[in-house]
Amino acid sequence: MGDGQVQQISKVGLGETLDVCGRFSLILPIEDLLAFLGAEGADVMPPRFNIAPTQEILILRDGPDGKKELAPVRWGLLPSWAKDFPSGAPLINARCETVATKPSFRDAFRSRRCLVPASGFYEWKKEGRKRLPFHITHRDGRPMLFAGLWEHWQDPADPKRTVDSCAIITCQACPEVRPLHDRMPVIVPASSCEDWLRGDTELASSLLVPCSCGDLLLIPANPIMNSGEVEGPECLQKEKQEELF
Repeated sequence: MGDGQVQQISKVGLGETLDVCGRFSLILPIEDLLAFLGAEGADVMPPRFNIAPTQEILILRDGPDGKKELAPVRWGLLPSWAKDFPSGAPLINARCETVATKPSFRDAFRSRRCLVPASGFYEWKKEGRKRLPFHITHRDGRPMLFAGLWEHWQDPADPKRTVDSCAIITCQACPEVRPLHDRMPVIVPASSCEDWLRGDTELASSLLVPCSCGDLLLIPANPIMNSGEVEGPECLQKEKQEELF
């Protein structure tokens, strides 16, 4: 999920290099999504075919009343201790191998885990100078739930300015995705949502693994979606597509 390149995160003060796991879709009707998640909130949400970093996305997290809520946040985690709003590349990903120890993520991993619902994510296959996108979904069409972390940031210079943000956790790619990229989002099974959101760090860490082999479907997407400015259904080709790999 991403373009195979690596971005350098410098503005937050860590100089940490992360995978670029950079585009996904969420086209499930909001009422169906809320029912699937057993959550409250997010009354209105149009289908989104090409979600990109720094945009607003939806996350499932524990709300103030202890109930699960679907909340809008910025994709690109801003640590609570950051002194200013970063102008460089955002922290959109956290590697599962180091999420429990890296300063940007370790506090959130302990107490602010979330799930990022998606219909599918994108990866690219290089053919010469071309980059051909593929939309990767569950074979049975059920929603994906990416493991994520969220943070609440308050501007030290202006306490009224606050930002809730998140990062998606990546792991080694499963066999289906590996021909396109060596990393992919951690997909949490629906049956393990409570363990991820509310379990201890040992239990949460046990979920940071690639999804089961044979569970994913790779379908060619329209190269027009390479532009982050294209967000409509044209991102997915409408003619019948052949399965890859």
